Amino acid sequence: MLSDAELSILMAFYFLSLSVILSLAYGSFKRERFSFHLLFTLTYLLVFYLGFPFSLALSFGFDIGLNSFDILLKTLLVSTVFYVIYYTTYKIRLLPVKKNTNDYGVARRI
Repeated sequence: MLSDAELSILMAFYFLSLSVILSLAYGSFKRERFSFHLLFTLTYLLVFYLGFPFSLALSFGFDIGLNSFDILLKTLLVSTVFYVIYYTTYKIRLLPVKKNTNDYGVARRI
């Protein structure tokens, strides 16, 4: 069973990472409305972040054993870091592609 200090650290990190992801998603939603990024973010939250509160509910309600504090914290940390990596790679703009056509759409000779 987790101690009160470990549980409070886990909950604080859970809400901090959840608020970071939701604020990034909300900013993206305001710019683009519905997009692949929003769909991926909602799916990511559903898969990686919905299990934590359910695990705690099972632990307290039905006395089911949880993994150790280190494993739970590393799991939340890894899922947050991978989302931030995804977000930065999704938002980075590559160099513009050089057009090999003129104003009329005809290919130029190089």
